[in-house]
Amino acid sequence: MSFVKTSLILSAFLLIGLPSLAIAQQADYKYDMFEEERKMHEVFLKKTRDTFIVYDSIQLDSLVEANMAEYHIPGVALCVFKDSQIVYTRNFGYARVADGIKIADTTLFVLASISKTFVASAAMQLWENGLLDLDADINDYLPFNVDNPFFPDDSITMRMLLCHTSSIDRRDGNWIPDIVYGGDYQGDLGQYLQDYLDPSGADYYAFNYSNNAPGTDFEYSNYAFALAGYIIERIAIDNSIAASLEQYCQDSIFAPLGMNETSWFLSNLDTFNIAMPYWYNNVTYIPYGHQGLPIYPCAQLRTSSIQLARHMMAFMNYGSYYGTRILDSSTAELMMTDQFPSVPTDYPGEIQGIGWYDMYSTEDGWSYWGHSGSLWGCKTWMLFDPVERVGFLCLTNSTGNGTGMSYIMNGLAGFSRDPDMDAVVGGLDNCPFDYNPDQMDADTDGTGDLCDNCSGEYNPEQEDTDIDNVGDSCDNCIDIYNPNQIDSDLDGTGDLCEYICGDANGSGGINILDITYIVSYLYKGGPAPDPAVSADADGSGGINILDITFIVNYLYKGGPEPNC
Repeated sequence: MSFVKTSLILSAFLLIGLPSLAIAQQADYKYDMFEEERKMHEVFLKKTRDTFIVYDSIQLDSLVEANMAEYHIPGVALCVFKDSQIVYTRNFGYARVADGIKIADTTLFVLASISKTFVASAAMQLWENGLLDLDADINDYLPFNVDNPFFPDDSITMRMLLCHTSSIDRRDGNWIPDIVYGGDYQGDLGQYLQDYLDPSGADYYAFNYSNNAPGTDFEYSNYAFALAGYIIERIAIDNSIAASLEQYCQDSIFAPLGMNETSWFLSNLDTFNIAMPYWYNNVTYIPYGHQGLPIYPCAQLRTSSIQLARHMMAFMNYGSYYGTRILDSSTAELMMTDQFPSVPTDYPGEIQGIGWYDMYSTEDGWSYWGHSGSLWGCKTWMLFDPVERVGFLCLTNSTGNGTGMSYIMNGLAGFSRDPDMDAVVGGLDNCPFDYNPDQMDADTDGTGDLCDNCSGEYNPEQEDTDIDNVGDSCDNCIDIYNPNQIDSDLDGTGDLCEYICGDANGSGGINILDITYIVSYLYKGGPAPDPAVSADADGSGGINILDITFIVNYLYKGGPEPNC
């Protein structure tokens, strides 16, 4: 690190105060946030492989609230969609803790690395229009040189930038002292990247690149995506399409999708509507303040849960959202393809597409495309299943612990599944395991007619004491298993409940023959009393010699009456 950079770090401590100091104490972003995201993915993959639980909305609420409390997450926004329709949103906690401002559907969050998927969409639009060659040397589009000094003859391409195989190192600690608090970074993105990547730059080192040839190794790189964003901006300017990356995205992605409160820059947004990023000091939540990153295209986009869902739905639906097409279907399909199959990612159970990754389980057959993000004061995650055509996302305003985020996402996966394949997500399906696309519920108790254990009678709790699949509210023999509900005398009480306690042989009275009947059942392989409870004279919950003693005592010694 140069003397200038070292001085800037010390100045940052003095000028910015505690939040910046907390960030600096994390030392090396490369091994903090990156490893934290890796752990998030590992926990999610294991949890989702090990459990197949369909959460309803009440169970999901409990799961989210428990993890917010345990892992110190002040605010959470959730969104679930099916096909091209948002089917569920839910918000928890606070956007501004001290002010008591709660999270809402309209609350904006910094997306962290989810921002990269928008860079990918913009790049592929230019590719579709013949303005960008994914496999050309990126120096064809730059006013400075970007070459790996260890492999100077190997070109770095846009495809590599968008798939983390460019060989540009993920040495993110370099830009920490240049973060701006409370506003946007005012420096020039191109100059900042030139200083880091070009041999003439003030912060250039050979080891800003890895010692692997371009295209041969996965190296997650924020600088690479910032450079991709800058190349998009250069192409847009050179072709008189837009004056900046911001304007290009507004015109070509945000506005078409109705993402009207979305921007790369704080100056374009109402900062009071942006969830404050926090860290927890083991006592209370401390605000980091809103941050302006010098390499903003990799992580600085801000939007709301509902607006983000629109971009997800457009991508899941192969480039189209409610008739608005931002990408050709073949382009979206290409982006959901492993671009470097011989290069494994650093994440378990994943493949890297163009800007998006796929989390999959070969054992269970599920697959989710999406992206996660971590930045100081936020964790974000979005995933969708292209087969079931359902997606979900979680936005938070705390660095917190990735395990909590992973558990929430696992809950969302369970909530959004459709096990009966009736096109209704399981968490909202009134019969999640029975095909009932019409969702008929005649008694309006929240359980569909097809699986209601007392259809036609309001019983939202679906209580069933004897577990015979007939709800207590309409069971003619609540305490005895009688799924056939036989009631010979039509008096409303099932035959199995119309017995005399102690009348083991069902003769209609208690006598010595009942004793003989129980002895035969217990010791000679005779038939069982019907119902069995009729022979449990002492009410112990089972039939044994003490019941015989109880009946003898009752019949011949003036003992108490049998009480099953």
